[in-house]
Amino acid sequence: MEAGVNRPPIMIPPSGNAKHSLPDSYAFVSAVALKTTAVAVPECSVSEVTSCLDEAITQERRWIEDALPHLETKLTCGDAIAWAAYHASIQPPVEDPPALHALLPLFYEKSATPAMIKHGMDVLRQAVEFLNPGQFPVTTFDQPRFALAKCIQWKWPDTHDEKVHVVMKWPSGIHWGMSWMVLVGQRPSQRQV
Repeated sequence: MEAGVNRPPIMIPPSGNAKHSLPDSYAFVSAVALKTTAVAVPECSVSEVTSCLDEAITQERRWIEDALPHLETKLTCGDAIAWAAYHASIQPPVEDPPALHALLPLFYEKSATPAMIKHGMDVLRQAVEFLNPGQFPVTTFDQPRFALAKCIQWKWPDTHDEKVHVVMKWPSGIHWGMSWMVLVGQRPSQRQV
């Protein structure tokens, strides 16, 4: 995977009279039909990860051994007694390359349709390939759109499979709140303000 090419920003003339058009591949949304009853979910295997737990416990013990002597002495400016401060102090410095990013225009169409989700995934894949050749796109969706994106991945495995395009569920505040109310036994419609 290449690091990508840093390009100068595209400057649009500030005059309000000029009209700019988007490329057809961006502006036109192709029709898509999903038969959700005929979806074939790919099989996968999940294995339990236990190897990292021992290392985490060892690091916690090191922190306790380092913090205990500080409890009986006066703290100085460089003492890392808090859990976060200790772990931050033992981390090696990381030199990440700056991220290449782009801001895409908003779509006018309703986003919660299969056609729009697939079109958005296609546009995002093209943009990521342009900015960072060889990198696969990662897209986050709220719950309803995530379900549509998964159906699209299963229907078009050659171009939208999980090995080509990663989709993640990003819980929004309303979904968290509704889930919490259901958990405690109160429907959102029964809430008192």
